[in-house]
Amino acid sequence: MNLFRPPLGSPVTPDAAGELVERLARRADLERHLTPHMLRQAFGSNVADAGVRSTKYSEALLSPCRLVNLR
Repeated sequence: MNLFRPPLGSPVTPDAAGELVERLARRADLERHLTPHMLRQAFGSNVADAGVRSTKYSEALLSPCRLVNLR
């Protein structure tokens, strides 16, 4: 949900998500180019490494609202 740009309350577009990640990466002075997809992959890898069952984290990757119930 878009909380920072008009139209407020609308879904975040893929372009807006990419711009946000780019802006935050520049602010953090990261040398590597990041994309939202790279962050999604890192999340999945970290959750798997933490021992969460694959069915749980694959559901979370498909539906972010399920992140609360990973364990």
